[in-house]
Amino acid sequence: MSISLEALAMAGASNVQFAMDIEEWELRDSEQNPPPHLLTEEYYNEEYFVTFTNHQEKVDRTGETRKRKCMRSIKTALQALVTSCVIMSDICVGGSRPSRQKH
Repeated sequence: MSISLEALAMAGASNVQFAMDIEEWELRDSEQNPPPHLLTEEYYNEEYFVTFTNHQEKVDRTGETRKRKCMRSIKTALQALVTSCVIMSDICVGGSRPSRQKH
């Protein structure tokens, strides 16, 4: 019968009671490491399987989308600035600007 040191410890017994040599146990344990009851079947779900290529494509698309939004925002801000400059220029040239009078 094969008994692990962990099982003995959980049962509150010692290796001396079962005449088990620690070195023997370590040797036997290393031969079957990891224990068969801890092994699991490998399972890959395609839905969650990510490759670098797929991830990079997503990052590239996200970057392009952000770049387009940023460019539209800059274009709108520049159009507003140009429009306000034209309006201010017309006001200044048209004489609507208060004149300075010397006293």
